[in-house]
Amino acid sequence: MTEVRKDQAPPMLERAEFHERFMQSYRDPAFQAEAEALGRIEVIAWEAYQQGRKAPVTRKAGLGYADPDYELSVDWLEAKARIERAQAAWGRPETKSRVLLVNGSPRNDGTCPGEISKTHRLLQLAKPVLEGEQIECDVLDLSLLASEYGRQIHPCKGCVSTAMPLCHWPCSCYPNHSLRQTGDWMNEIYERWMAAHGVILFTPTHWYQASSPLKLMADRLVCADGGNPDPTSTHGKKPDEAKAIELKGWDYPKHLAGRTYGLVVHGDVAGVESLRRNLSDWLDWMGLVDAGAQARLDRYIGYYTPYATSHDALDEDTCVQEEVRNVARAGSIRPMPASSARGRNSAPLASVRAEIFLYAGTTLSSLPGYRARRHSLSPAAHRRRASSKGSTLMISSRQSLLLAGLLASATFASSAAFAQAPLAAPAPPAAEAQVGASKAPAQAKRMDRAQRFERMQAHRAERLAALKQKLQLTPAQEGAWSSFATAQQPPARKAGQARPDRAELAKMTTPQRLDLMQTRHAERSAMFAKHIDATRSFYAALTPEQQKTFDAEGMRFGHRGHGHHHHGHGEAAKS
Repeated sequence: MTEVRKDQAPPMLERAEFHERFMQSYRDPAFQAEAEALGRIEVIAWEAYQQGRKAPVTRKAGLGYADPDYELSVDWLEAKARIERAQAAWGRPETKSRVLLVNGSPRNDGTCPGEISKTHRLLQLAKPVLEGEQIECDVLDLSLLASEYGRQIHPCKGCVSTAMPLCHWPCSCYPNHSLRQTGDWMNEIYERWMAAHGVILFTPTHWYQASSPLKLMADRLVCADGGNPDPTSTHGKKPDEAKAIELKGWDYPKHLAGRTYGLVVHGDVAGVESLRRNLSDWLDWMGLVDAGAQARLDRYIGYYTPYATSHDALDEDTCVQEEVRNVARAGSIRPMPASSARGRNSAPLASVRAEIFLYAGTTLSSLPGYRARRHSLSPAAHRRRASSKGSTLMISSRQSLLLAGLLASATFASSAAFAQAPLAAPAPPAAEAQVGASKAPAQAKRMDRAQRFERMQAHRAERLAALKQKLQLTPAQEGAWSSFATAQQPPARKAGQARPDRAELAKMTTPQRLDLMQTRHAERSAMFAKHIDATRSFYAALTPEQQKTFDAEGMRFGHRGHGHHHHGHGEAAKS
């Protein structure tokens, strides 16, 4: 058994020091009229402090806990019950989609700054877009910590660093009545995160970091990433018991996994990109799923201009305003079954990414007007791309639409960037002819769309048949299977809806290309929604054993299917 290290905490306060701290809340001379009453209350508070009465109101945990007779805080039990109700509603298909909009700025016009924050304004730009899609919006305004009486988030105490099971879900560190650490907002915030199908964080950049309120909330959400839902298993805060449990094996449950997220990070001089990456990495780690590159936004507002005119700068920056609306448009916010919410790859991502490698390392990040989104790839994906040979072009037809718009904004400097890149030496004529002859049949085959579609359909049918055989369905489940299998098929192309070739794209203006991309994106989003609904209904019709099989095989099928192109991902990327 590992040792529990001690000897850092200072001794308890002396009575005189306790008196000074207790009276700090009553400096107003108006309280002097009740000095005797305050004295009597102070005696009670002193006794609670000496006796360590952290949770003075408790009741037995009851059935479902490791130690049913252990006395748990009533505050904690009530918070746990609210979170469980929110989780149950989140997982029901009939529950209306809900997005939590978090204002991370401490500013509002009700306190010292005397003016609303730009963060608040950005949030208000996104909110109507979501409401227009019949999505409920829950605004969590963290500026209330600075402007509302008794509103506070106490700091995380880092129980997880002693042992993960010591970090309870929800947090049991507060309220601590013996230390007057009460009025903690987090029990309500846990419930609001749990009830949301999607979360969008809006935050300013303070000294290259997140704002104080946002950081307080983020730290206290650590219990959602592996936290122990049963405090009786550690009999409160007993570190030796928690260490023993973790060393025996702990599954680190991700209590918020499966929710989608978006980010809007803004600043005035520096730090927005690193902060956006930090927040994205944090949410990824907790098992939330990003809604695509469009949903992770970092921008400067009023770059190197006076603070006094920063709101005016936002008024004039209509491009940033529209990008914020795009964050709200980016994802299809729908509840996922808890059994399938196990990380980034367990849900479809509504994202369009332009990944292009040219001439042994020159990338689109060289082009003016393009912000590289390398953070959207996993480390493994980065290694695969870094090991790719030079002169490799990896781009899908849908990405070509995005690329066309990006290239339209590039200046002559992009040509210089490409010209500076070393080109591979030309192959000898004989070798070139041999390679050309060997590739000709393959190229001809790739150009035959009908054959490619037929082959794709055959592969999909084989995968469906294999999945159905492994599930061993009963006759009563055949109807659900039929609906599920039908949803896997790509929609039939409408008459006159042929995909534009390069010549047609070249004739389009940039707005026309963007309109086409937006239309295709909406069509794919609708197809994703149809697939999700069919998968959820089919999953609900399965037995627990079949659900385990589907978790192992079905999500693998979903990752490789849906009738979408797949470049550089999944099994093909490993070969």
